[in-house]
Amino acid sequence: MEHKTSSRRAQKLNELLKEVVGELLFRNIDIARDTLITISRADTSSDLKNSTIYITVFPENKEESVLTSIQKQIYILQKTLNRTLRTKPVPKLRFELDKIAKAEQKVYEALEK
Repeated sequence: MEHKTSSRRAQKLNELLKEVVGELLFRNIDIARDTLITISRADTSSDLKNSTIYITVFPENKEESVLTSIQKQIYILQKTLNRTLRTKPVPKLRFELDKIAKAEQKVYEALEK
């Protein structure tokens, strides 16, 4: 479902989603204190109906459990987003681990050695 965000509206929505969804995750997802979730990017379809939220999780061994926790709360997250955003349509959320950010981190670490 990888859609390029060509419109300016979709790009603005991506920035807004990063901020708003970050707050929603902070308030609604129960994670261990030693776990950090970062929204690295949002990718909204050109029709603005679907958004993929890419996250990174530290430590890496918590990635699957965090993603599972988010998926269990997706209905609440979506419902809250629907009430929060003043845009129409409000995109349907989907969460994925950001493999690009992980690859970039590994390259950065290799360069530091």
